[in-house]
Amino acid sequence: PANIERTFKGSHPEVRIGLEKKLGSARASQIKVYEDHTALLKDASALGLEMVVIAVPLSQHAPIALACMEAGLHVLTEKLMAHNVTECKQMIRKAESKGLLLAVGHQRHYSVLYDNANDLIQKGLLGDIKFIRAQWHRNNSFPGSDSWRKWDRGAEAKKDKERLLELEKSGRLKELGYDSAKQLVDWRLYNKTGGGLMAELGSHQMDASSIFLGKKHPLAVQGYGAKNFYGVKNVGPKENWDDDRDIADHIYVTFEFPGRHYVKAENEDDIAIVTYSSINTNRLEFYGETVFGSRGTLIMKE
Repeated sequence: PANIERTFKGSHPEVRIGLEKKLGSARASQIKVYEDHTALLKDASALGLEMVVIAVPLSQHAPIALACMEAGLHVLTEKLMAHNVTECKQMIRKAESKGLLLAVGHQRHYSVLYDNANDLIQKGLLGDIKFIRAQWHRNNSFPGSDSWRKWDRGAEAKKDKERLLELEKSGRLKELGYDSAKQLVDWRLYNKTGGGLMAELGSHQMDASSIFLGKKHPLAVQGYGAKNFYGVKNVGPKENWDDDRDIADHIYVTFEFPGRHYVKAENEDDIAIVTYSSINTNRLEFYGETVFGSRGTLIMKE
């Protein structure tokens, strides 16, 4: 309910003004609202739908995308594409068999800022890229500041809770792929419904790094991730001691990418290293990427 209200009323005076202000109250009132995708798909023909944008919890990207493509609709799904590789392949096969477009909304592919940066890199202004350092650090270690824990937050949460608890009691949430109302609202915290820091945040920076390095796949990766703060006894505020999240609150990874002159069995020493860290206890360093070349350095930040 709160998301629907924000869609119409807006949540920012300039960048998210809401449909009522954008279209006018009369036109906005004609927009149909559905509580879930199954009800929408029943009306797809009557509405004249051609495509859908999927922006729901990660675990439901594939089930909803498959249902929409089965109904003959093109799909743009938010990143990550799906919860696992098997689901990704299922989506690709369905799109191919139906002759439909299937795209993934990775922000960096649609960003003028990153397109300009990549143009400079591909023109050779930085020389050979040997190292990219990326990070997304946040201050989520104090009570009430964890942006991924929304179940106990404000009047909007109360309104959502009441309706979602009704759906939980009726069994409808189970049908839609969620064990409980709380799991749906705090979906990023659990392995069944989300993918943690690497999926929600790190995927943006790995995508950017791949673009900068010629849209290449990494050759190798090593990493560390754990609950180093939430749930640790006698560390931080008491509210965090019995935290029920599954996901790590600190992650650190190192990728080996092929450099511009990399050729397997001939020139395997041309490696570009990408490091990434995401932590929940300190955001001193900016969010973004620093690209180190043999002739110069480029700092990406918004």
